[in-house]
Amino acid sequence: MDDFIYHWYKGELDEAKKYATPESRDFIELIKAMITPQELQRMQDTEVSLTHGGKEIINDSVIRYNCDVYLDSVHNNVSFYLNRVEGKWYVNIMN
Repeated sequence: MDDFIYHWYKGELDEAKKYATPESRDFIELIKAMITPQELQRMQDTEVSLTHGGKEIINDSVIRYNCDVYLDSVHNNVSFYLNRVEGKWYVNIMN
């Protein structure tokens, strides 16, 4: 999940897709088509760090993770869902 978060917030969307569910990959493609070069550059210039806040096991195929993400030292509390797909865990940004 850390890799996804880092790549997502840095605008490294092709890398983020490697850690995403199939539905989330489709959404990332949509974002790629809509993002401007200036916005992408701003994202790539952003300093990203995170700390883990905890997790909630929803069921045997869904986990909710809470994280503190810092973008240029500005705090954001975010939650991500992980879904088990064919035995592997992927981030689902559609939840």
